Amino acid sequence: MSQHVIVREYDPRYPALYRKEAELISSILGKNLVAIHHIGSTAVPGLKSKPVIDIMAAVRSLEDVDGKKDELTAIGYECMGEFGIKGRRYLRKGGDERTHQIHVFQEGDRANLMRHLATRDYLIAHEDVREEYGRIKEELALRFPYDIEGYCDGKEAFVRKLEGKALREYVREGKDIGILLRPFQRGWAEGLAHIFIRAIDATCAKDYSKLQLEAWASAADQDGWADRFESSLTLVAFLGEEAIGFGNIEEGGHLDMLYVHPDYQGMGVASRICDMLESRAEGEIRVESSLTAKGFFLGRGYEVLEEETVFRNGAPLRRLLMRMRKGA
Repeated sequence: MSQHVIVREYDPRYPALYRKEAELISSILGKNLVAIHHIGSTAVPGLKSKPVIDIMAAVRSLEDVDGKKDELTAIGYECMGEFGIKGRRYLRKGGDERTHQIHVFQEGDRANLMRHLATRDYLIAHEDVREEYGRIKEELALRFPYDIEGYCDGKEAFVRKLEGKALREYVREGKDIGILLRPFQRGWAEGLAHIFIRAIDATCAKDYSKLQLEAWASAADQDGWADRFESSLTLVAFLGEEAIGFGNIEEGGHLDMLYVHPDYQGMGVASRICDMLESRAEGEIRVESSLTAKGFFLGRGYEVLEEETVFRNGAPLRRLLMRMRKGA
């Protein structure tokens, strides 16, 4: 039998149910446990949800958690391994009528830990978003009463945007959400092309026509880019295992590309990439900026030298030649 998807009004007993389970889990994990949190919808007062207590634990060693399988099984948990998220240990309780879920991460996995905490805190702080999310889940539960995958797929787009807003709020509060910069690897070219196209489409429509955006996006070239990025200093920003932005600088101080996925803009990703790229250059740094990015580069101390028009697939694209003299 498939898992029964039921969405109910918030139950004020949820915090007590969490505390009771957290004590059991803490006693088993012992000194390996760094922190334990109530997350998910049952951690948000007033939010309609499935009656499932979601628990997140940060630990020193995932291998030690694996060694506790028998003890966790004894209190009713099914140990599912990573279950689709690298670096996680996922455990569930209650069979098809799920009652509890545990998500265990290494203490240094800030991307996953902060993602869950930020989303919880954002929903607690924003009543309008909380109510909208509750309505969406209620409607999906009626459409997919025995199809948990259909239910989850139905709310995926909303949750993705919600997480982005929540993480941006954490960044504004000065919290480290775990964004890491990594040197480019050839197998990432396809993902970076997707970021390029999404960033252009979602960010630049106020300055360029649909025809111009399509012509601009047509420059995505996975094979050609792989060679281009390997011959320059190219950095890719990751949040967990997801690439969310990239940039590269060529020899001689030419800042070639800088793009961030629209779901992760406003988190300081472009600034972090640019800080690192600029630190590796000497003297003058030059960039051909879009009209949309002009303010970003002006804020970093670049000056406009001239405006020019280039053609892509017959479409004219205006851009700005800008430069910054380091140390000026």
